[in-house]
Amino acid sequence: PLSALTAMLATLKRNPPWLTGTKRYAVWLRDVLLLSWLIANPLRVNHFSTMTYRRDNTGHLYQDATGHWHYRCTAAEFKNSPGDYDVSLPDFVAEAIEAYLRDARPLLAGATEGDYVFLPEKFANQTDTDRTGTPVPRTPGKWNSEAISTRVRVITLGLHGGLPPFGPHAFRHIVATDYLKRYPGAYQMVAHLLNDHLNTVIKEYGHVSPMDGLRAHYDAATLELGNAMA
Repeated sequence: PLSALTAMLATLKRNPPWLTGTKRYAVWLRDVLLLSWLIANPLRVNHFSTMTYRRDNTGHLYQDATGHWHYRCTAAEFKNSPGDYDVSLPDFVAEAIEAYLRDARPLLAGATEGDYVFLPEKFANQTDTDRTGTPVPRTPGKWNSEAISTRVRVITLGLHGGLPPFGPHAFRHIVATDYLKRYPGAYQMVAHLLNDHLNTVIKEYGHVSPMDGLRAHYDAATLELGNAMA
Protein backbone atom coordinates (compact mmCIF):
# COMPACT_ATOMS: atom_id res chain seq x y z
CA PRO A 1 0.00 0.00 0.00
CA LEU A 2 2.80 2.47 0.79
CA SER A 3 4.13 2.29 -2.77
CA ALA A 4 0.98 4.00 -4.08
CA LEU A 5 1.64 6.97 -1.79
CA THR A 6 5.33 7.26 -2.57
CA ALA A 7 4.58 7.04 -6.30
CA MET A 8 2.19 9.99 -5.98
CA LEU A 9 4.79 12.00 -4.08
CA ALA A 10 7.47 11.20 -6.67
CA THR A 11 5.15 12.34 -9.47
CA LEU A 12 4.37 15.58 -7.64
CA LYS A 13 8.05 16.31 -6.99
CA ARG A 14 8.96 15.66 -10.63
CA ASN A 15 6.45 18.24 -11.87
CA PRO A 16 7.13 21.66 -10.33
CA PRO A 17 5.69 24.82 -11.88
CA TRP A 18 7.86 26.48 -14.52
CA LEU A 19 8.43 29.70 -12.59
CA THR A 20 9.95 29.81 -9.14
CA GLY A 21 9.17 32.65 -6.76
CA THR A 22 5.49 32.67 -7.69
CA LYS A 23 2.43 31.85 -5.59
CA ARG A 24 1.81 28.81 -7.76
CA TYR A 25 5.32 27.58 -6.95
CA ALA A 26 4.69 28.26 -3.26
CA VAL A 27 1.53 26.13 -3.39
CA TRP A 28 3.51 23.31 -5.02
CA LEU A 29 6.15 23.43 -2.26
CA ARG A 30 3.39 23.41 0.34
CA ASP A 31 1.71 20.41 -1.32
CA VAL A 32 5.04 18.54 -1.46
CA LEU A 33 5.53 19.14 2.27
CA LEU A 34 1.97 18.15 3.13
CA LEU A 35 2.12 14.90 1.15
CA SER A 36 5.63 14.08 2.42
CA TRP A 37 4.58 14.60 6.04
CA LEU A 38 1.39 12.55 5.70
CA ILE A 39 3.43 9.65 4.33
CA ALA A 40 6.13 9.86 7.00
CA ASN A 41 3.98 10.75 9.99
CA PRO A 42 0.23 10.49 9.27
CA LEU A 43 -1.12 12.83 11.92
CA ARG A 44 -4.80 13.68 12.04
CA VAL A 45 -5.63 16.72 9.93
CA ASN A 46 -6.29 19.02 12.87
CA HIS A 47 -2.60 18.79 13.77
CA PHE A 48 -1.64 20.21 10.38
CA SER A 49 -4.14 23.01 10.87
CA THR A 50 -2.90 23.98 14.34
CA MET A 51 0.82 23.28 13.87
CA THR A 52 3.06 26.25 14.74
CA TYR A 53 6.66 27.19 14.04
CA ARG A 54 8.65 29.96 15.70
CA ARG A 55 12.26 30.86 15.06
CA ASP A 56 13.03 30.49 18.77
CA ASN A 57 11.93 26.82 18.53
CA THR A 58 9.02 27.19 20.94
CA GLY A 59 6.39 25.92 18.46
CA HIS A 60 5.21 22.45 17.58
CA LEU A 61 7.76 22.27 14.77
CA TYR A 62 11.33 22.87 15.91
CA GLN A 63 15.00 22.12 15.23
CA ASP A 64 17.26 20.52 17.81
CA ALA A 65 20.85 21.56 18.51
CA THR A 66 22.12 19.40 15.63
CA GLY A 67 19.70 20.92 13.12
CA HIS A 68 17.31 17.97 12.91
CA TRP A 69 13.62 18.80 12.61
CA HIS A 70 11.12 17.56 15.20
CA TYR A 71 7.39 17.73 15.80
CA ARG A 72 6.01 17.82 19.34
CA CYS A 73 2.55 17.95 20.83
CA THR A 74 0.98 17.51 24.23
CA ALA A 75 -1.26 14.53 24.96
CA ALA A 76 -4.20 16.93 25.34
CA GLU A 77 -3.86 17.95 21.68
CA PHE A 78 -4.50 14.39 20.46
CA LYS A 79 -7.81 12.61 20.10
CA ASN A 80 -6.27 9.51 21.69
CA SER A 81 -2.77 9.58 23.09
CA PRO A 82 -0.84 7.56 25.65
CA GLY A 83 1.23 10.65 26.47
CA ASP A 84 3.04 13.72 25.19
CA TYR A 85 4.59 13.38 21.75
CA ASP A 86 7.99 14.43 20.40
CA VAL A 87 9.42 12.79 17.26
CA SER A 88 12.17 13.53 14.78
CA LEU A 89 11.31 13.76 11.09
CA PRO A 90 13.07 11.99 8.20
CA ASP A 91 15.35 13.77 5.76
CA PHE A 92 12.82 13.90 2.91
CA VAL A 93 10.39 15.75 5.17
CA ALA A 94 13.13 17.99 6.58
CA GLU A 95 14.15 19.06 3.08
CA ALA A 96 10.54 19.88 2.24
CA ILE A 97 10.17 21.87 5.49
CA GLU A 98 13.20 24.01 4.76
CA ALA A 99 12.16 24.72 1.16
CA TYR A 100 8.63 25.57 2.26
CA LEU A 101 9.61 27.90 5.11
CA ARG A 102 12.18 29.65 2.94
CA ASP A 103 10.48 29.93 -0.45
CA ALA A 104 6.76 29.27 0.00
CA ARG A 105 5.25 30.28 3.31
CA PRO A 106 6.18 34.00 2.95
CA LEU A 107 4.05 34.12 -0.24
CA LEU A 108 0.93 32.52 1.20
CA ALA A 109 -2.09 34.18 2.81
CA GLY A 110 -1.58 35.27 6.40
CA ALA A 111 2.18 34.74 6.47
CA THR A 112 2.68 37.83 8.62
CA GLU A 113 -0.40 37.33 10.80
CA GLY A 114 0.58 34.35 12.89
CA ASP A 115 2.93 31.42 13.35
CA TYR A 116 0.90 28.56 11.88
CA VAL A 117 3.00 26.38 9.59
CA PHE A 118 0.52 25.53 6.83
CA LEU A 119 -1.22 28.43 5.12
CA PRO A 120 -3.77 28.76 2.30
CA GLU A 121 -3.01 30.31 -1.07
CA LYS A 122 -5.63 32.95 -0.26
CA PHE A 123 -8.17 33.40 2.49
CA ALA A 124 -10.90 32.26 0.10
CA ASN A 125 -9.30 28.78 0.28
CA GLN A 126 -11.09 28.16 3.56
CA THR A 127 -14.33 26.41 4.34
CA ASP A 128 -17.26 27.99 6.17
CA THR A 129 -18.63 24.67 7.47
CA ASP A 130 -17.34 21.17 8.09
CA ARG A 131 -18.88 18.05 6.56
CA THR A 132 -21.68 18.04 9.14
CA GLY A 133 -22.62 21.63 8.34
CA THR A 134 -21.15 22.99 11.57
CA PRO A 135 -19.73 26.51 11.11
CA VAL A 136 -15.94 26.68 10.93
CA PRO A 137 -14.31 29.97 11.95
CA ARG A 138 -11.89 31.62 9.54
CA THR A 139 -8.82 32.62 11.53
CA PRO A 140 -6.37 35.06 9.86
CA GLY A 141 -3.06 33.37 9.23
CA LYS A 142 -4.49 29.87 9.60
CA TRP A 143 -5.60 27.18 7.15
CA ASN A 144 -8.52 25.32 8.70
CA SER A 145 -8.61 21.53 8.80
CA GLU A 146 -11.57 21.00 6.48
CA ALA A 147 -9.89 23.15 3.83
CA ILE A 148 -6.69 21.10 4.21
CA SER A 149 -8.71 17.91 3.77
CA THR A 150 -10.23 19.31 0.59
CA ARG A 151 -6.79 20.19 -0.74
CA VAL A 152 -5.44 16.69 -0.05
CA ARG A 153 -8.35 15.22 -2.01
CA VAL A 154 -7.54 17.58 -4.88
CA ILE A 155 -3.88 16.54 -4.81
CA THR A 156 -4.66 12.82 -4.76
CA LEU A 157 -7.25 13.21 -7.52
CA GLY A 158 -4.55 14.49 -9.85
CA LEU A 159 -1.95 11.90 -8.86
CA HIS A 160 -3.93 8.70 -8.41
CA GLY A 161 -4.28 7.58 -12.01
CA GLY A 162 -7.98 8.31 -12.35
CA LEU A 163 -8.88 6.43 -9.16
CA PRO A 164 -11.06 8.10 -6.51
CA PRO A 165 -9.29 10.75 -4.42
CA PHE A 166 -8.88 10.44 -0.66
CA GLY A 167 -8.27 12.72 2.30
CA PRO A 168 -5.66 12.94 5.06
CA HIS A 169 -7.22 10.32 7.32
CA ALA A 170 -6.79 7.66 4.64
CA PHE A 171 -3.03 8.07 5.00
CA ARG A 172 -3.29 6.76 8.56
CA HIS A 173 -5.09 3.65 7.37
CA ILE A 174 -2.73 3.06 4.44
CA VAL A 175 0.45 3.52 6.47
CA ALA A 176 -0.83 1.32 9.31
CA THR A 177 -2.02 -1.43 6.96
CA ASP A 178 1.27 -1.36 5.05
CA TYR A 179 3.25 -1.70 8.29
CA LEU A 180 1.18 -4.66 9.43
CA LYS A 181 1.59 -6.36 6.06
CA ARG A 182 5.35 -5.97 6.42
CA TYR A 183 5.37 -6.95 10.10
CA PRO A 184 2.26 -9.03 10.86
CA GLY A 185 1.06 -8.74 14.45
CA ALA A 186 3.11 -5.61 15.19
CA TYR A 187 0.10 -3.80 16.65
CA GLN A 188 2.06 -2.12 19.43
CA MET A 189 4.48 -0.65 16.90
CA VAL A 190 1.57 0.66 14.85
CA ALA A 191 0.11 2.18 18.01
CA HIS A 192 3.40 4.04 18.46
CA LEU A 193 3.42 5.00 14.77
CA LEU A 194 -0.07 6.51 14.99
CA ASN A 195 0.34 7.65 18.61
CA ASP A 196 -2.86 5.85 19.44
CA HIS A 197 -4.00 3.31 22.03
CA LEU A 198 -3.22 -0.36 21.39
CA ASN A 199 -6.84 -1.48 21.76
CA THR A 200 -7.93 1.06 19.14
CA VAL A 201 -5.27 -0.16 16.70
CA ILE A 202 -6.23 -3.82 17.17
CA LYS A 203 -9.89 -2.96 16.62
CA GLU A 204 -9.20 -0.91 13.48
CA TYR A 205 -6.48 -3.04 11.86
CA GLY A 206 -7.22 -6.60 12.86
CA HIS A 207 -8.18 -7.31 9.25
CA VAL A 208 -4.68 -8.27 8.07
CA SER A 209 -5.02 -11.70 6.46
CA PRO A 210 -3.33 -15.00 7.43
CA MET A 211 -1.47 -14.83 4.13
CA ASP A 212 0.32 -11.69 5.30
CA GLY A 213 1.76 -13.63 8.23
CA LEU A 214 2.65 -16.59 6.04
CA ARG A 215 4.31 -14.35 3.47
CA ALA A 216 6.64 -12.93 6.12
CA HIS A 217 7.41 -16.46 7.28
CA TYR A 218 7.98 -17.68 3.71
CA ASP A 219 10.45 -14.86 3.11
CA ALA A 220 12.33 -15.67 6.32
CA ALA A 221 12.39 -19.41 5.59
CA THR A 222 13.59 -18.82 2.02
CA LEU A 223 16.38 -16.55 3.27
CA GLU A 224 17.46 -19.02 5.93
CA LEU A 225 17.43 -21.91 3.47
CA GLY A 226 19.56 -19.88 1.09
CA ASN A 227 22.05 -19.22 3.87
CA ALA A 228 22.12 -22.91 4.83
CA MET A 229 22.71 -23.99 1.24
CA ALA A 230 25.53 -21.46 0.67
